[in-house]
Amino acid sequence: MNPFSVARAAWQDLTSGRVISGGSTLTMQVARLLDPHPKTFGGKIRQLWRALQLEWHLSKREILTLYLNRAPFGGTLQGIGAASWAYLGKSPANLSYSEAAMLAVLPQAPSRLRPDRWPERAEAARNKVLERMAAQGVWSREQVKESREEPIWLAPRQMPQLAPLFSRMMLGKSKSDKIVTTLDAGLQRRLEELAQNWKGRLPPRSSLAMIVVDHTDMRVRGWVGSVDLNDDSRFGHVDMVNAIRSPGSVLKTVCLWSGAG
Repeated sequence: MNPFSVARAAWQDLTSGRVISGGSTLTMQVARLLDPHPKTFGGKIRQLWRALQLEWHLSKREILTLYLNRAPFGGTLQGIGAASWAYLGKSPANLSYSEAAMLAVLPQAPSRLRPDRWPERAEAARNKVLERMAAQGVWSREQVKESREEPIWLAPRQMPQLAPLFSRMMLGKSKSDKIVTTLDAGLQRRLEELAQNWKGRLPPRSSLAMIVVDHTDMRVRGWVGSVDLNDDSRFGHVDMVNAIRSPGSVLKTVCLWSGAG
């Protein structure tokens, strides 16, 4: 972070009575993402203070990671992982040079450069990033040349989802940026596959729910709130695990087992 450029921008904003200069670095952009503020002189000072706190407590790599995980990528997409899966159908670790360059520039103007709406703009912005990488010696001229010839291609795939209704519930309850659960990812996948296999056997407008609790510590290991989140005819958006319903004959097994003991 360059304090002189920030101070200059702050002075220009103060003397003019409005924001006329940016002066933002990556750290200051992260500060704004973490702590949104009005575009006023006071807001700029608060942003500067947050940026200094980040510089004092975090490494450059940690600050960059925060930016990549929180930057806007168009629409409701936030973070490089969500953008990579939504636009390209792959993990960020598997991006090509061309794809990485396209996503790198997207947070600068997410609405104006969205590749699904403005592919020509996205391609032009991507090429500028590629040329800068070549000029700075980060990538070779041959790599950049091949990447420039690569068309803007978007994958017609859906983002992977795991325990969507459970995740929605946890996001609504937690105020923390980091949420740790006790779900077993492997078990959760098997439960969701089981639900999909049973979908065709259910009557119309019917759903199902499953919850798996480890009896040794009473922690939830699996949670399927509905048969299909995207099936409106089965009210897939309703979390049946939390729905208040009559247990009916479900308790008979428990009662009979208790009596037998």
